Amino acid sequence: MEGLGIAANVIAVVDLSAKIATICFQYSKDVKDAKNDIERVIRETTAFNKLANGVQDRLAGPRGATLSTSHILSGIFENAKLRLEELDEKLQPSRSRKAMRRFGVRALQWPFPSNDVEKALKDLARYTEAITLGLQIDNKPSVE
Repeated sequence: MEGLGIAANVIAVVDLSAKIATICFQYSKDVKDAKNDIERVIRETTAFNKLANGVQDRLAGPRGATLSTSHILSGIFENAKLRLEELDEKLQPSRSRKAMRRFGVRALQWPFPSNDVEKALKDLARYTEAITLGLQIDNKPSVE
């Protein structure tokens, strides 16, 4: 049953990280002031997406059910999912911006100060490191 939980979290992380990278790309085209922060978020979420896709493939593979660190990875992916959901929520257009767009006014503003971007990227780096370490542990041959 635990395998289903981690699989669901991995799928959610894959979807959210791809969605955030796409939204950030749109911001980078429309908002000039935050270009460096936006590019960093795109780079990190894209890299995290690739890692999550790799984990998803591994879980779906023949050894997926035998990963000894899956219970640890499950918690990490749950935290990553929550963090990505926070980012996604902030990146979604506000009601006022949607209303302005109906009148032909495009008011796109990057919703993060640089220190928030830095914290989000540090969180993603921490999750990436923990996931990578967990996968390395599962790759080591067991000593019997």
